[in-house]
Amino acid sequence: MSHRVNLISFGELHFCIKNQQFFKGEQEVRAEPKVCELLTYLYQNRDRYVSLHELHEALWCGRVVSDTAVRRTISKLRSLLADEASADGCIRSLSKRGYKLVIDSLNDKNQDVNECQTGGDVFGQPDVVAIDVIDVRQQATEAVSEIVPVTKNTASPVLFTNRWMTFYLLLLLLAVLVLAALVPTFSDNAETIQLNSDKIQTFVLSQDKRFIVYAADLSGLDGYQLFLKDLNTGFVQQLTRGKKKYIAAAFTDQGNTLLYISWDYKNYQLRQIDIQNAAAVEMESNLLLEQSLPITNLYVDDQAEIFLTIYSSLQTAAIYQFDRNSLTTKAVTFPRDTGTYDEFPLFNHQTDTLYYIRTQASGNPILMAQDYQNGKTLKQVTLPKGRLRDLQWYDEDELLLLYTDQILVAKLASGKLKRLENTAENTTYLKLQSWHNNKFLLLENTAMQRQFYLHQQTGKAPLLNIPEMVYRVKFTHSEDKLLLCSRDAAGSMLSVLDKQTGKESLLMKTQGTINDLAISPDGNTVHLSIDKRLAIFNQETASLYFITNEAQQVAGLGEFSHDNSFLLYGEKFGGRWRIVKHDLATQQSSVWIEDYVRVKRMPQGYALQGIEGHLFQLKSTNGKPEPLAVAPLDLYEEFQLRYPLVYQRQVRDGHYQLAAFNLLNGQETIVESQTLVSFDFSVDNRFFITQRISYQSSLRNISLSH
Repeated sequence: MSHRVNLISFGELHFCIKNQQFFKGEQEVRAEPKVCELLTYLYQNRDRYVSLHELHEALWCGRVVSDTAVRRTISKLRSLLADEASADGCIRSLSKRGYKLVIDSLNDKNQDVNECQTGGDVFGQPDVVAIDVIDVRQQATEAVSEIVPVTKNTASPVLFTNRWMTFYLLLLLLAVLVLAALVPTFSDNAETIQLNSDKIQTFVLSQDKRFIVYAADLSGLDGYQLFLKDLNTGFVQQLTRGKKKYIAAAFTDQGNTLLYISWDYKNYQLRQIDIQNAAAVEMESNLLLEQSLPITNLYVDDQAEIFLTIYSSLQTAAIYQFDRNSLTTKAVTFPRDTGTYDEFPLFNHQTDTLYYIRTQASGNPILMAQDYQNGKTLKQVTLPKGRLRDLQWYDEDELLLLYTDQILVAKLASGKLKRLENTAENTTYLKLQSWHNNKFLLLENTAMQRQFYLHQQTGKAPLLNIPEMVYRVKFTHSEDKLLLCSRDAAGSMLSVLDKQTGKESLLMKTQGTINDLAISPDGNTVHLSIDKRLAIFNQETASLYFITNEAQQVAGLGEFSHDNSFLLYGEKFGGRWRIVKHDLATQQSSVWIEDYVRVKRMPQGYALQGIEGHLFQLKSTNGKPEPLAVAPLDLYEEFQLRYPLVYQRQVRDGHYQLAAFNLLNGQETIVESQTLVSFDFSVDNRFFITQRISYQSSLRNISLSH
């Protein structure tokens, strides 16, 4: 009769496998959960050496930890057992093979206990039943002898027994080979993973590294779907139907369930789907949470706790814990400032610490460490400016920060940062996930082609025939002419294109980069942003001069006055935003109004944007700004004050739509639902141009080490 061992004794120190607890007599001996899991796994595999890689896979389930973290956990277990026995004798290590728990080197009493407790004290001395170590060879011989009696005077029954033993061993070897063929494999040398699509939004790798789920557009018409790929067989299965976009995904329930966030251009939804069901489609997935405001980040930790980033307004986002049983959320961070976003949660159960990124419309992102129980901030690390895409574990005391253009590692103890990799030209990073030993899967997009579309208020949007090197297009005061910004190895160029003849005429050339441009109401003057400096170009005299320098912080382009006499632009001076008035005749600048960031010309008067994104209308230069009813816009979202108000609305990280707001009835409508890079309206508002960039996505295997 076989017995299940629940209690391991090391002298006076006992370990309960069921409850994952150490105790001496009536006193509990505290130990980290990973130390308990390590001892359990070593005991279950005590007949062999267990490699570092196997311990990483078994105990950390694909989480980003280094070999040092595994060795540190082994060292902690050795220290715990050192008082009772020789730690090195208890846990032996063999070069290039791994670690082995040697029970018989101790005063071994591997007791068979169904419950690691007594009827009285929890840590009282339990009743134990001693068991013997079973000799597998003796057990096999006894099993065979029950079929073939062993006779003292003949050798043939023994030979026959050996044949049966050989037969059993061959069967065992065959079973091992079959199981080995079924074990998921993933090549360390693979440079890329082919996902049957050039456009990928997000991906997630299962804990056993066998499956990858990714959101891809196979049609080329933004018809994204979720796909499940078996990395062993290459078989791809479509999981969803319907035109949606997918924000994030995560495996849970030992890889049997997939959680994902989708957006149907109206509402954001958190859904779960059973990937074991071969006929799974979108109609059969379970809806867990739905709201009109964005749900962005999804994180499931190693104990199946679910964390989400949920927007309470377009200007505020916090991190919530989601309960799948009650379908309720509980806020775990509380950003009170408008324009503040808490994103990319990671949770450490051992220290009860929540890590996340806090970003604001202005200023650097901050890496936050927060006590999960009381909400107290434990540490803050100011990060470099830039757009963060992902936050991942690198080691148990280090985090990886994925920017669009670089990968950094942050040490939690010291707060120091180190750059590990930079992107190639025209490439942006999207998502990162580890799979083992400092190896990661990296999703990146490479810009392939800029496409410009000419829209009318009614009708389709034909593709404009624009030269390949052009990256910005603006209307002039003539329907037949467009201003073009292009670049080559020598710098940037401003030219005018005749749509009828296709002829392009060069206006000016500069060694810097023209970031953006605007044209005056009379069409004679062009306002430029060159390497973040503001400049004025006069087409009649072909002259260019700068009105700001590199040290001045400005809020994008300025705006011409109605009579073309001056230019208004936002500038930050002494930590305070203000609108500056630049006289085009005298080329002198002066402060126009304080505490506003940007200004736009309206049919009558001007619109001002405050430091928190709210919009105000100034009907006359001597009047008082009055608030507009439109929802606040992020400081990096472009808008133009036409009738109605037209602006870019960020619907989620890095994705914008063109929206219009009617100032009379307060209604917002979507003008263009596709993700845009830039837009411009003609003077009479009958036409507008939108720009999109087509990307090629790739998922490649990289090694990161420092």
